[in-house]
Amino acid sequence: MNNVAAASSGFNWISYEKHYIYILIKQSMTWENAQNYCRTHHIDLATVQSNENWTRLQEAADEKLFSGFAWIGLYNDINGWRWSYNEESLVFKSWAPGQPENYGYGQECVGILPNGAWLDFYCTDIKYFVCYDEFIWDKM
Repeated sequence: MNNVAAASSGFNWISYEKHYIYILIKQSMTWENAQNYCRTHHIDLATVQSNENWTRLQEAADEKLFSGFAWIGLYNDINGWRWSYNEESLVFKSWAPGQPENYGYGQECVGILPNGAWLDFYCTDIKYFVCYDEFIWDKM
């Protein structure tokens, strides 16, 4: 078993259409490397597009006693904040107070706190990350 697989833990949640899972990868990477890892082994970095998604992710993080910061799939490009998965624009927001405080000045990638709040960081920072995947019984 490789180090990344040994360092993973699942955050399960269910949407109305399909079953999904958030997977916390407890290996530190840059945002881009985390995105590549998630796209290779899952669907993409975590997407949080509704209050329901946010609540499920926060509950799962509490359950797993998550502490620290972890990358999610939100980043800033020339057109504004968007999700890595499907390049969708940001609609639902869960910024920590005063965030994003470095908007347009280099902190273009987003990490999540244990309480579910988002902070902008430099994409080259090294952090744990959360992947997003369909929940398939064969994979578990």
